[in-house]
Parts: sequence; structure tokens; C-alpha cells
Amino acid sequence: MLSFDENSIRTENGSVVMHSWETPVMQEMCKWVCKRGAKADVLEIGFGMGIASDFIQSHRPNSHTICESDPEVLVNLKEWSKDKSNVTIVEGDWYKNLDKFTTYHGILFDTFADMNIEKFKKEIVYTLSKDIGTHFCIWDNMTSDVHPNFKPESTKKLFVEKDTKDSPYVDTDYVYVHKMLITPTSN
Repeated sequence: MLSFDENSIRTENGSVVMHSWETPVMQEMCKWVCKRGAKADVLEIGFGMGIASDFIQSHRPNSHTICESDPEVLVNLKEWSKDKSNVTIVEGDWYKNLDKFTTYHGILFDTFADMNIEKFKKEIVYTLSKDIGTHFCIWDNMTSDVHPNFKPESTKKLFVEKDTKDSPYVDTDYVYVHKMLITPTSN
């Protein structure tokens, strides 16, 4: 069971799933994954608080597919998407729903305690990418200026104001947003 407040989503034991301090990071990630603007088909894995979803929608993509596995978060996602005709919701774990995805111009991956994240990074992202290239960002290795799985087109270092007790998974005031361009053959 999750708890929700205006600044965060937390697990029963108080672990942060998502926090409002992530807003500038999400904004930067969305600028990259929505690089193709209104022509873009965007996949977002993990809705969370909807921070990234709002930024993605501000770019008016052609389509915006959102995959969310948590039943409580899904309630919020369904309410949020009611007036957004370009949004398709895929309910459940992304790994169990691969047959519901196509290829995308932009992919934003931000899940919590995902046991299949390595498979996504090493294999799946390539099967979901367009031949012309897919703009990809992932909430992973955000405290290093180098990403161990990808060679980013660019990396942006952002200062974030947060209370470290609210974010033990990021123990610094700086976060790196790695911006990758992925093609089916770039792995």
C-alpha cells in the first residue's frame, strides 16, 4: 500500500517512490524524449505523480502511451487522462505487456524497484526504438556523469533542492540526466 501527499508517494515503510524535488529532472528528461514534438509517439513507463506526464503533454505528442503497474497509481492516472485523447494506458508490469507496445520516437523509463530494469536497458529498449532513432531517458545512474550501459548524446548536470531524508537513493544535490539516442541496431 502506498501513501500519497502533495509532495511524494511513499511505500508503507516510508521509502520514497517519487518526490516533488524530481520536477526539474523530469522536465529535462521530457524535453529530450519529446524532441520530435507533435509528430512524436512517446512511451512513458511509470506514471508516479504524473510529473513527467504533464511535461510530455505540454509538447503535444501525437500519442502518449503510459504503462503503470501499481493499482493505486493507476486510479490517479485514469483520472488524469480523462480529457487527453492522445493517451493510451497499459495496465500492469511493462515486462508482462511487451505485446502491447510498438516503436516510439521517445521513451521515458522511471519505475520503482523494478526487477527487470537490466533487461530493459540491455535488450528491450532497442526493440521499441524507431529506425530513425528514439530519444531515450531513464531514471538510472543519475549520480554519475557516465552511464554504464549507454553512450549519451549529452548529459546535463542539474542542481536539485531536496532533503536527503526524503531521498536516500540520491545522496547528492546534483543529478545527471543522460540523453540517449537509441536505434534498433545501436546495442
